[in-house]
Amino acid sequence: MSRPIRIQYPGAVYHVMARSNERKQIFFTDQDRQSFQSALVEMLDRFEVVLYAFCLMPNHYHLVFRTLSDNLSQAMGWLQTTFTIRYNLFHQRIGHLFQGRFKAHLVEADFYARKLVEYVHLNPIRPPDKQAPIPLARREFLDGYRWSSHLHYLGVQENPYWLNLELLRYWDEKDAVAAHEKYRNAILEYFEKPGTSIWGDLRGGFVFGREDFYCEIKERILRKSGNAETQLSNKEMIKENQIRVRKVAIGEPDRRVKMWLRVRLGKECMTTLAKEFGYRDKTGVLHAVKSLERRAAGEEVLKEKLGALQAAVSTFKR
Repeated sequence: MSRPIRIQYPGAVYHVMARSNERKQIFFTDQDRQSFQSALVEMLDRFEVVLYAFCLMPNHYHLVFRTLSDNLSQAMGWLQTTFTIRYNLFHQRIGHLFQGRFKAHLVEADFYARKLVEYVHLNPIRPPDKQAPIPLARREFLDGYRWSSHLHYLGVQENPYWLNLELLRYWDEKDAVAAHEKYRNAILEYFEKPGTSIWGDLRGGFVFGREDFYCEIKERILRKSGNAETQLSNKEMIKENQIRVRKVAIGEPDRRVKMWLRVRLGKECMTTLAKEFGYRDKTGVLHAVKSLERRAAGEEVLKEKLGALQAAVSTFKR
């Protein structure tokens, strides 16, 4: 799959997220969380980054920040490498800590900052089923959660020098006290109601903004690389192809054939598929797929079946 698009320019606002390898827990203790926070503060100072919001979860983190220079990749590369080295030394382990590259979404702050901050802060209490309501009983947990900027937005915890609350103006531009209260009321609106998602607002897989902002970003890509539409359409084509493959796979009774379809034709992540199909890790998925391909090389019926499925994916219409 193509690498995520990185748009960097002075003053850009981002929502950044990174998950651990295999989505395993990495933040076990306050020592782990404090270590990450310390590395984060160093990154902010070293790379002139303005942090607006954050949230640490057991196996991932969210950040909302502005870069004063065009240095998103350098800043995040330094943060993840530095934290991983320190974490590995402390826990006496080796290897990567985070899966793949971090995700970075450009944000048109005037129209999406408020919604994103609320989304980030609600992470500790959001149910696994994103459409399910958040029980009101979870409010106490959220209001006691120390490893996000939620308490600072509520105005109940002293604000550290490295956290900028400038975005509070999107709740009330003139009165800081009123902004804290309006933020509190906005958060309360999420309880006991069907879950809502911000991801439907994401344009091209990497922009939270209105159409004109999205077009402006595409022009930046075009000026830089000359292939904005190619990069964007490739991402969209990959997504469309995965949808087609999954539709075709629904009617397939053989689990190994389903995996083959989604790995070879859908180009899906094998680590994710391992969890879905009950394997310990991606090695089991890869072994099953290769075993099926070896069988197909000697069994004409199976070979024809895989060929027919490939043709079905190519001609499938949603």
